[in-house]
Amino acid sequence: MIRGDAGFKRRARFERNVTHLRSRLVDLGYRLLGRPSAVVPVIVGDVAYGRILSKYTLRRGGIVNLVEYPAVSAKSSRLRLQVMADHTLDDIEEFLQILDAAQRDALIEYHSFVSSPGEPANELTAESMVVPRGTTSLREGSGEM
Repeated sequence: MIRGDAGFKRRARFERNVTHLRSRLVDLGYRLLGRPSAVVPVIVGDVAYGRILSKYTLRRGGIVNLVEYPAVSAKSSRLRLQVMADHTLDDIEEFLQILDAAQRDALIEYHSFVSSPGEPANELTAESMVVPRGTTSLREGSGEM
């Protein structure tokens, strides 16, 4: 199968899917690591934000794994996405919609976590998370989103 026409077609679909997912994530403002492969690491920054984002992504039906400290540095947690030849472009687009909606929910929860009134300041800052372009960023200490 690997050397035949079926293998060639699977590899072509796989490469198309990897390229499509990576380019769409970059278009949406996400920061990626590595070279095109089956594993797509998406930097999310602070581990608290990464946990919240992965929670909402999973709740909405997107499958993600969070890689966090000590496997990576404390402020560079990442989502580990995996893509296969069997995914369709529609599957990838559906996942991107899930991630976008999860990100909106995660920003709200994370903001309430880092700016809880009356609580002592913690080491988490809005600057330690990665917010894709076109979204509302958090301004530390301002109470605004």
